[in-house]
Parts: sequence; C-alpha cells; structure tokens
Amino acid sequence: MLRRTSSLLLRRCYSTSGATAATQKREKIVILGSGWGAVSLLKGIDPAKFDITVVSPRNYFLMTALLPGVSVGTVEGRSIVEPIRRLLPGTKHPEESRFYEASAVDVDPLTKTLTCRDMSPVTNSLPEFTLAYDRLVVSVGAPFNTYGAPGVEQHAYRVKEVEDALAVRGRLIDMLETAALPGASVEERRDMCAVVVVGGGPIGVSMAAEIYDFLSQDVPKLYPELTGVPSVTIVHSNDHILNVYDERISKFAEDKFRRDNIRMLKGRYVREVFPRELWTNSRKTGECVKVPFGLCVWATGLGINAFTRQLQDRLGHAERRAVAVDKFLRVRGAAGIYALGDCADVKEGTQLADSARQLFERADVDGSGSVDEEELRVLLIALQGTHPQVTPFLQQKGWTVKGLMTRAARNRHRRNAVAEGMPAVSRDACKAEVPAHGDTSPTALTLADAGSEQHETEAGAGADNGDGGGGEGGGADGLRLSYEDFQAVAGARADDGDGGGGGGDDLRLSYEEFQEALVGVDVRATSHPATAQVAAQQGVYLARVFNASAGLPLGVGGSELE
Repeated sequence: MLRRTSSLLLRRCYSTSGATAATQKREKIVILGSGWGAVSLLKGIDPAKFDITVVSPRNYFLMTALLPGVSVGTVEGRSIVEPIRRLLPGTKHPEESRFYEASAVDVDPLTKTLTCRDMSPVTNSLPEFTLAYDRLVVSVGAPFNTYGAPGVEQHAYRVKEVEDALAVRGRLIDMLETAALPGASVEERRDMCAVVVVGGGPIGVSMAAEIYDFLSQDVPKLYPELTGVPSVTIVHSNDHILNVYDERISKFAEDKFRRDNIRMLKGRYVREVFPRELWTNSRKTGECVKVPFGLCVWATGLGINAFTRQLQDRLGHAERRAVAVDKFLRVRGAAGIYALGDCADVKEGTQLADSARQLFERADVDGSGSVDEEELRVLLIALQGTHPQVTPFLQQKGWTVKGLMTRAARNRHRRNAVAEGMPAVSRDACKAEVPAHGDTSPTALTLADAGSEQHETEAGAGADNGDGGGGEGGGADGLRLSYEDFQAVAGARADDGDGGGGGGDDLRLSYEEFQEALVGVDVRATSHPATAQVAAQQGVYLARVFNASAGLPLGVGGSELE
C-alpha cells in the first residue's frame, strides 16, 4: 500500500514538473489584430506549443463581407460580430492565451519587444506597456485610401466597421425622407436620391448591389412617390470592375449592372468631393465631369496602417502600401516577424526597391550621379534572371522604359510640388455635368465606359499600377500637376543642373526618382488580392507552419520553413 502511494505521488510530481517545464518552454507568440487572418491563425494554432497573446483595439471579430447588408438593414449589426475572447484557443487556463484591448505603437526587432498603448476612452494610470515575443504576427489590416482627394473625410462615408454601416443606413434613410417632402423639384429629388460608390473592388461592388436592391425593391413600397427616382453610380479608376478577379467574373458583374441600369464610370479618378457632388477626371483625356449625389460611399483601394508604416521605417523598407513579405509570410529582413492579410504584400522574388542604392550605383556606369534611359534599360534586362517581376514589365504592351522614367519623375515632382509652389489643375476646368439619370443615349454610354480600353497607356497607367499616385483619388498627396506644370518643373530642374527630372530625350533620373521607377517595376510582381478569403487562407497556412516548426530556431533565411 505504501509503495503504491509513493509511486502515485512520484508520478504526480513528475507530471506537474513536466507541465511547468513545458509551459516555460513554450514560445511566446503575439498576434496583432482581430480580423480574418488573425482569427484563422487562432483557430488553427496549438496552444500546448505556444504562449499566445492577442493585441487589438477591437475586442471582437467582424464578418466584413456582411457589412453592406447592415447598411441597408437586411442584416443586423450584432449578428455579424463575435467576441475575440471566445475565439482564444485553450481558454480553460488564463496562462494558455490572453487578449489585450490596445494598439501596437512600436516594435524593436532586435530586442523582440512590442510597445502597446490603450487608446480607449477609459484607461488606467499606465496605458502603455511592453510585450516580449518570440514570433510576432502582424495582421492589423489597412484603411481605405483617400489618395489625398480633398473632401473625402468630410463628405464621403466609408464601410469598415459596424458603426460605418449604420451611419450609411442613417444617411440613406434621411435622404429618402427629405426627398419625399413636398416642395422639392424633380431634378432636386433625382440628385438627392443619387448614390455614388467610389471604388469597383469587392466592397464597392457589394455596396452598390445591396443599395440598388434596396432602392429598387423596398423604396417603391415605402416611398411610392420616389419610384424610379433613385440611381446608383460606380466610379472606378480601372478599365473593369472587380479587376482583381478573373476577367469572366468582371464581365458577368458589368453585364448585370448594365441590365440593372447601374451606371459605371470607369477609367476615372475622383479629384475632389463636395457636400453634394464630386468631380471626376478621365485618366485618358483629363476631362472633368461633375457627379451629383445624396450619398457618397468611399470604397477604394487600401492605404497603410500607422503601425505598418512604423515597421517599414524600423526595417528600412521602401515606402509601400503594405509591408513586404516572402512566400512564407515572413517580413523581409526581420527574424521572427510575420505579416498577413491587407497589411502584407506577398511578392515572389526580391523587391528591386529594397536594393535601390546598390542598383543605382550599378546602373550609373558613367558615374554622373544620375541614370539615363539606356542605363536603366540595360540594368532591367540584366535583372530578369533574378527578379521575375521585370519580365512582365518589359513585355507589357504600351509600357516603355522611357515611360517608366517619365512617370517616376512626375510622381517625385508631384510630392514636392506644394513645397515648390506649383499650382494644381484649375478648379474651373470641371464644367461638364454627368448625364441625366437613366440616360441610355450613345453619349451617356460613351461616358460610362470612358477609357475602358485605352486608359492603360503610358500617359495614365502609372497610378493604377502602384507607382505612387492616383488610384481612385487624385494622387498620393491630393495634388495633380498638368502636363505644362510638369514640364515647367522638369525643365527648371534640368536648367539647374541637378541631374534629374529633365524633359525631352535627355531625361535622367536622380536617386529618388530612380527609387520611384523601381517601385513601378515591383508592382508587376505577382501579388495576392486583398480579400477576406486570402487573409483567412494565410492564417490557416501560418498556423500549420507554426505547429510544425515549434521549438525550431528562427532565422531570416527561413530554412525551418523550407
């Protein structure tokens, strides 16, 4: 009996000490964010192998794909959220995983420490704290990109959170109630009931479709006096909506929208947003058109999160919308840091912009301190074997090395134009009105499809391909120079003999402009679309990788993942 009791106690002590040792040996994983990528990672990771900490200013997971339904009342906002604490793995014991409602404000990759701060209205005496990590997963998402277009913050609605969708719903009902009041003219009612969605990506298309269904199916029953009055318009900078998907999907959506009389203004960017109208310019011709609205929803491409920018600065990465990661989702140049979702830019091969200084010195064979067209061409041809993004750039129809150099110089000058006192395009240039609601005349159809086949030319394609300007809005800093203004700046710089930005056949790039050119080539690398599905798949993949590599040494080379 005594022998049996001693054996039982020995086994219990051995088991307890073993569990304590295992707990102490678990790697510390800190996950930033509570979106699709972070939650998919949480669902798949093994809490027995890792000490898990989740940090996010939002304490719930949001089904973002259902936000358009919340905007029109077909979905209740509370039904598309789930508290993040319920999704933590191994929550039977608090030492297994934990959640902190805070924002990451800084990271030190050398000491592997993360600085966080409580940004909520209610804070304690020490709102800032530090976390140590072995592996850091950055899944902080990305905001919509305003592209510097004036008036977006004041007069347009975004749909990123439940509160945003509820605000759109309130505005939609308010504009309908106001339009139903007596005394409004027919034209005033039409303008007031016009909905404009800026952005032809997945969110923009979903918003336009949901709002159209509400206006066409529910409004005639609730507001019979407004039957046939409301309209929906999509403004998109590319030649096709849903251009991140297969061409057949894009064509199907466009055909459906045409049948539903949803107007599509393609190949156009928004120059400025006013309280009751926006101005949009053609990428091909520069023609400006005024589009009246009662509700403007901004659903354009993605900008950059503040923490993502901080991480780029820490690592010395070139300025991009997202942090550069390799095919294993490891942040380039930072051992133990991973990124996924909207804040991660997955590229195959090495990014040219990350080695801009070395490549500039290599290209500048005459030692002039600038790079001309032939020097850049020779460099790009030589880099095809080691950088796969160069080949599709050189083979793309309508793109030339000279065009790349011109865009690079233009974008650099655009960023410095305010400091140099250069004027923007005159506001008086926008005089044309959008065609009447429901107009199906050849003129209206031509406007709706303006630039759909031709805007991807040297004169206007740069911004759509991520070379630093344009997109749906009016440029990286909200300022667009006319061609004459650009010539004036470029000519002045050439006369000053600074070696960069000159016009004509003797165009030479300074180092800063050379960097811009490399970014323009890097965007040709294959990149994953910024969708919830991609983020979720990346989270599942990373969970499998972490579970398989638990306890293995981490290195920038990544042999542990090969």
